[in-house]
Amino acid sequence: MRSAQPGTGPHIAGPNSRGKPGQASAVPRVAAGTLAALMATVTGCTLPPAAEAEDYPSAARAFGWTERIGGHEFNDPVDFGTTSRDGDGEWYVWEGPGYQGRGRITRDNVDVRDGRLILTGKPDGSTGTAAYYGATQKHGRWEARVRIPSGDSGYTAVALLWPHSQRWPDDGEVNYLEAYGSGATNTVTVHDASGGEHVFVHSDGVRVDMRDWHTYAVEWTPDHITAYLDGAPVWTMDDHAMLPPGPMWHSFQVDSQGVGEAKVPTVMEVDWLRVYRL
Repeated sequence: MRSAQPGTGPHIAGPNSRGKPGQASAVPRVAAGTLAALMATVTGCTLPPAAEAEDYPSAARAFGWTERIGGHEFNDPVDFGTTSRDGDGEWYVWEGPGYQGRGRITRDNVDVRDGRLILTGKPDGSTGTAAYYGATQKHGRWEARVRIPSGDSGYTAVALLWPHSQRWPDDGEVNYLEAYGSGATNTVTVHDASGGEHVFVHSDGVRVDMRDWHTYAVEWTPDHITAYLDGAPVWTMDDHAMLPPGPMWHSFQVDSQGVGEAKVPTVMEVDWLRVYRL
């Protein structure tokens, strides 16, 4: 898992920049629109009651993603104890050393209450990670509604795709939400090491107040990876050599970055996760 593996933190550089992080650049602002509420009829997934119209923007509604195959609304309890580390089941809560050995990932920092998945990074360096194996696939679409009401620059909050093979970074990693604390910039990063060297490409940071609720999405096809914010595409990567070679699962996590001493907890709240086929 990313938290227990060597890797890189978020970087803000030019679009599709590769290799080592560059200098920070100006970041574009993305205006969130309002789309009409629309609920798709889906078999086998728990959806909100039809009467609860969703008046916030969504990539799924904007682009007609209707073949939903998994996810969670967090209105019901989640059993984090029935899934193996190899991805046999739906959810797995990681325990062990934190990102690059910083702090520790613990079950106590993952909770579901009030219809939300809540991950916490505490001032003592302990953090939380919740991996969703329920709709592991090669190519697809993932969307989540997330906010970070409290944050410290010593942590990153991340929503990502991780290789089912667990061969990292050889089989890639796709971070479609990555931000320090409750900061105002989201960065999208794609990792790869299939050529024998760990490289990555990443977007310019996208300005967004992550203390508020927003929808973040990623589409992975045989030709490209596109990230979305509030229903609008914000970055596309079409370098075929960087595209992941095999199936991936989804993970939410708060990682300790070891940047000074955290003074306040970082809290990542997830309203829902929805997974679609292409």
